[in-house]
Amino acid sequence: MDSYKWVFFLYRIDRDIGSRQKSGHTGMQKGKAMKVLILSCSTGEGHNAAGTAVRQALIRRGHEAQMMDPMIFGGERTRHNVSQAYIDTVKYTPWFFRFIYWVGSEITNADRLSPVYWANSLLADRLDLYIKKNEFDAVVCSHLYPAEIVSYLKNKGRYDKPFISIGTDYTLIPFWEETSCDAFVIPHRDCEAQYISRGIPEEILFPTGIPVRQGFYEALEITQEEARKELGLPTSGSIVLIMSGSMGYGNVVEAVRKMDSALEADEFAVVICGTNKKLEGDLRRHFPKSPQIRIVGYSKKIALYMRASDLIFTKPGGITSTEAAFMELPIVHSAPIPGCEEANRDFFRGHGMSVTGATIEEQLEAGRELLRSPKKRHWIRNAQAYNVGRQSAEDVCRLLETMVSDPDRQRAVNLALLWRPKRDRGEGAL
Repeated sequence: MDSYKWVFFLYRIDRDIGSRQKSGHTGMQKGKAMKVLILSCSTGEGHNAAGTAVRQALIRRGHEAQMMDPMIFGGERTRHNVSQAYIDTVKYTPWFFRFIYWVGSEITNADRLSPVYWANSLLADRLDLYIKKNEFDAVVCSHLYPAEIVSYLKNKGRYDKPFISIGTDYTLIPFWEETSCDAFVIPHRDCEAQYISRGIPEEILFPTGIPVRQGFYEALEITQEEARKELGLPTSGSIVLIMSGSMGYGNVVEAVRKMDSALEADEFAVVICGTNKKLEGDLRRHFPKSPQIRIVGYSKKIALYMRASDLIFTKPGGITSTEAAFMELPIVHSAPIPGCEEANRDFFRGHGMSVTGATIEEQLEAGRELLRSPKKRHWIRNAQAYNVGRQSAEDVCRLLETMVSDPDRQRAVNLALLWRPKRDRGEGAL
C-alpha cells in the first residue's frame, strides 16, 4: 500500500508542473478505463455530494462510475428507515444524538469491532454479489456505513480490489477506525494527528481535501453580477445567504425574523430550506411580502447562490462549509448538530475560515461586522483559499488510477521526495 502513496505524490507533481495538462492526458496512463462503484448513504446530502463530485471527475476523465446507497439491498423500507431515523433524531432530539455520538466516541476502538460493523455486515452478501456481477475495478465510500460493509468483505477475503474512503467532516467520527480501506482521503493535513492517534495508519492518509462538485468550479467562472442576474436577484447591494442544511436544521424562522428587522435598505437575504417542506411553509407564512427576503426550498443551484452572495449563514456541516470556503465566501456558522459539526465549527474558526457566536444575536452581529469590514472578509477569503483543496476530486481519480494500474514505484518515490518540502510548508490542503 505504501507504493500507492508515493505514486499518488507523483501525480500531484505532474499536475503542479503542468506536464499532464500540456500532454492533453485526462485518464489512466496505462490500461483500460476503470469501472468504479461509489457508495454513500442518504443521512443528509453531504455524503452524497462528496460521492457525486468523485463520480463527475471520473466521468470527465473517461471512466465509468456508478453511485448508490447500499442500504437499498435491505429493501426500500430499510433505506428509508435508516435515513429518516438519523434525520428525526438530529432535528427533534439533538440531545439524544449528542449522547449517541458520545457513547460511540467512548467505545470506538480499532482493535474491537462494534455493533455498527456487525449490523452493516448483514448487507455484505448482496453487495458482494453486485460488485462481482458488475465487475467493478474499485470501490469508493463517502459514508461510514457502506465502508463497514466493504471492510467486512475485505476482512473475509471476499474483496481484494482498491478500496478508498472519504472523510466528510473535519474530525474522525466514531467507528471509522474499524474499517479496512486501502486509502483514506481526509479534509486537511491538520486532521492527520487525530486519525493516527485513533489507530489509522499514517501511510494510508491522503489530506487532499473534501471533493467538491463540478458546479462550483463552473460558478467561479462567472461574475457575481452574472450569477445574480441568472437567479433573478438584485445586482446591487449585499446579499446574505442562509442555509440550514438539506434537512432544514436549526431555529431558522427565528434567525430570519431577527435578520429581517436588521437588514439595511440595500441588503437582501436568500433562505435555502433544503428538503424541509414544513420549514419552507412556515417561512412563507411569516414573510409573505418581505421585499428583502427570498424563500427557496430545495435547490440544485447552490453554487450559483453562493457565487451571488457576499456572506453565508450556515450550520457547520463538513460539505457545505467546504463548498462555501471553496467559493471563498465568508462564513458565519450557526448552531451545529452535536458531535462532528461542533468539531467542524471549531476547525473552521481555528483556521480563520469562519466566525460564529453562541446565540442567534451574536451570530447576526458577527455577520454584520463582516459586511462592514472588507478587510475582515479579505482575511477569511485568504484563509479559505489556503486551507481548502482545489483539486480533491481529480486527486481521488488519480489515486484510483494509480491503485488500479500500479505503475513503477521507484520513479514515484524519487519525485515525491522532491515534493515533500512543499508539503511541509503547508501549501494548500496538502
